[in-house]
Amino acid sequence: MLSLVLTSGAATLIRRGAPVRPSLEAVVNRIPVDSKVDVDEQIDDSTVHVDGELGVAWMLYVVYEDGRLRTRTSSTCGR
Repeated sequence: MLSLVLTSGAATLIRRGAPVRPSLEAVVNRIPVDSKVDVDEQIDDSTVHVDGELGVAWMLYVVYEDGRLRTRTSSTCGR
C-alpha cells in the first residue's frame, strides 16, 4: 500500500480535540491487513474548489464495519 502514497506527505487528524499530523507511512502502517472485520469506506459527497494553481477537495464519507455504520465524517485535502 505504501507504493500508492507519497511517504513524505502527512495527514492531519483530530484526536481528543487537538490536531495530530502523522506521516502517511504511519497512517498506512496502522491499517490491519489481516483483520476479520469487513470494512467498507464510501465517499458520500464531494466538493472541489480550484483557484489558479490552488485546489481543495472536501469529502463526506461513511465507514461501515461488518455492514454496520461506524462513523460518518469529513475529510479535506489540498495542493
